[in-house]
Amino acid sequence: VLDHISFNVGHDDKIAFVGSNELAKTTLFKILVGELEPDEGTIKWGVTTSQAYFPKDNTAEFDNDLTIVDWLMGYSPVKDVTYVRGFLGRMLFAGEDGVKKVKVLSGGEKVRCLLSKMMISGANVLVLDEPTVGLDPSQVIEVRNLIKSLSKNHTIILSSHILQEIQAVCERVVIISHGEIRAIDSIKNLEESMDASITVNIKAEGDKDEICKCINSVGGVGEITDITYEATNIYVYKVSIESDDVRKNILTELIKNDFAILEVTSDKPSLEEVFVCLLYTSPSPR
Repeated sequence: VLDHISFNVGHDDKIAFVGSNELAKTTLFKILVGELEPDEGTIKWGVTTSQAYFPKDNTAEFDNDLTIVDWLMGYSPVKDVTYVRGFLGRMLFAGEDGVKKVKVLSGGEKVRCLLSKMMISGANVLVLDEPTVGLDPSQVIEVRNLIKSLSKNHTIILSSHILQEIQAVCERVVIISHGEIRAIDSIKNLEESMDASITVNIKAEGDKDEICKCINSVGGVGEITDITYEATNIYVYKVSIESDDVRKNILTELIKNDFAILEVTSDKPSLEEVFVCLLYTSPSPR
């Protein structure tokens, strides 16, 4: 499930774990919080850290007849109703909500209960395994905003398949594929790592061979991958380039040689496409 996984977590890090194998991510998270022992290797937390865990499967937590207040009281170091209600209020529970039975709560309410439990524990590292799975769109946004607010004062280790959630909460991404880490980097760097795959589409008027010669004379041009006829002496040239700067240089060169540029568009891989590329490309043999 996991093979040679190694990474560091810094103070106040916000890290998302992305991968197609949900079992791999859940297994890793259970190892991180001590619920499972690794077959080999070690996990070492800093002496000032404490962890709270949001499990993906949390149905057993709510299989009882307790009210919300009584349920959270069981996890509170201070056995005081006002103290407990304060943590529930931070997770958007109104005063009268405290008497609700936990077994009849909605999905979003159960998530907010678990976040309250994490907060009342005093942990400074929050490990969250797919916290918004199964929620409706409005609940997803509500929970995402709560986690984002918690991230200001906590280290966040998050598993999610929702790109907007990752971008909203996290600063770094760990991509796991085939049990191995394929990439660890910031979202910005991951996007920029695919710059070599930028394609620019240039609709230009003029002699086709001369335009091709002009485009190929610019440094940073990969190749002209396709030429599409539009009208007499008008073609669309699909060109692979190394960066956006190369696009500007191509246009400058075409203008300098008196070619009419009619339209320019660029195709750059989205962050989702970057993830897919890294996830589904087989790892190199050791």
